[in-house]
Amino acid sequence: MKEYQWQSERLETAKLKPKILSIMPYITLKHISIFIKQMNVAVLNISMYFFKHPQVTQHIDMAYATLKQMLNAQPKVTLLLVHDKLVYNGNPLKIDNLLSHQFIHNMLEKGIEHISFYAGLSRKELEDFLIALSATKEISMLSSRSLTIGKIKVNKAIDQSGKKDEPESEWDLKNQNSDVFYHSHIKEIKEAFDSIKYNDEVNITKLSLIAGAIATLIHSDKEPIKMLAAIREMDEYTFTHVVNVSILTISLAKSLGFTGHHLHEIGIATYLHDVGKIFLPDGILNKPGTLTAEERKITEKHPIKGAMRIMKLKGIPKIAILAAMEHHVKYDGTGYPKIKGEYTPNIVSQMISITDTYDALRSSRVYQEAKSTEFANNILISEKGKSFNPLLVDKFIQLIT
Repeated sequence: MKEYQWQSERLETAKLKPKILSIMPYITLKHISIFIKQMNVAVLNISMYFFKHPQVTQHIDMAYATLKQMLNAQPKVTLLLVHDKLVYNGNPLKIDNLLSHQFIHNMLEKGIEHISFYAGLSRKELEDFLIALSATKEISMLSSRSLTIGKIKVNKAIDQSGKKDEPESEWDLKNQNSDVFYHSHIKEIKEAFDSIKYNDEVNITKLSLIAGAIATLIHSDKEPIKMLAAIREMDEYTFTHVVNVSILTISLAKSLGFTGHHLHEIGIATYLHDVGKIFLPDGILNKPGTLTAEERKITEKHPIKGAMRIMKLKGIPKIAILAAMEHHVKYDGTGYPKIKGEYTPNIVSQMISITDTYDALRSSRVYQEAKSTEFANNILISEKGKSFNPLLVDKFIQLIT
């Protein structure tokens, strides 16, 4: 009986046509309910067909048309998930159909409690969001310029009228102080590394939100070097370096044309690429002098250890495993771990190798002073065709200068 109800609901909603007039003076709960139905029909069809299938395209078009009409009426539409209830404009939505319940289930599964759609949102942004939401396993969820997702963070401050502030996205960057923004990111990454070290589960969704936040800043024309400058005023340690590399790599990837969930997965790969170092003894990791042959042998095992450890994490993008293993493999196939035959690392690993080297040279460490930008650039240029992909080096130097 339940299966019959489900199929009936699907068929009924699959025939749904946009019911909102092109001129909409205000948004009602009925408009929101129609939009949620349309989004979920699109998600269901994506899970059954290739996302470029004509039927999928049709349902995404319908959902986008409805949303666009709502955003013509007001510049922002926000949906909150409070416990298991969808809330719009302070009003719980009456969920009386299986499709809307499925939408709530997908949000819960992906750890999403807050979605905001902004005027100017493109169809591609909505499509990327629905594709990620349709995945049967946990996958990167990306915020963008006109679509933000996150968890609800209630500000308990009360104004003079006695009314509590409205819940806001945990990763809403518009009103955040840059110090708070970077400190929170570094703290979250440190917690992820600790979880990996002690064999606990890692909240991949939370790492995904950090990647989305950084990508959003970069998408808003925030220069990567200015972002690094804000971090350099803080502590210089492993987790700061990880955030630096993430900012630089996402910036480079975006300049090469990576978008959507691909850009997001690259962000996660940068957070975890050097995770194998948590298994190195402190005496080796922070040694001020030259490593002995035995110490270097131990150090060169960290890429494989890191890759094997994160391979066990649920929902991890495959590119993160590759990046962890390959980030010390040079463009010409040398480096470590040693791989037999002709071998070229994945392009994401090649990007991380460049940004990792650049930031390492520009950072103060126990065994070296920070080098100048000119010095770091010259090192990259001198290793073109050997350690680094020449085209990526040129693009990276162009980006940061």
